[in-house]
Amino acid sequence: MKIVDIGSLTQAAEVLHIAQPALSQQVATLEGEMDQQLLIRTKRGVTPTEAGKILYTHCANHPAPV
Repeated sequence: MKIVDIGSLTQAAEVLHIAQPALSQQVATLEGEMDQQLLIRTKRGVTPTEAGKILYTHCANHPAPV
């Protein structure tokens, strides 16, 4: 969710204290598991695809237990 909130994989990785390649790999793994592209990546940042927007909304409405 942080990636979409910020609009940047690099900046989200910094905020989450995760290496950017590791975060990119996590996204790629999730996209593979869902068989859906979730983010549109450009030089200016990232934006969610329609599938990404649906997942974002679902996650926002069903937060993980702490």
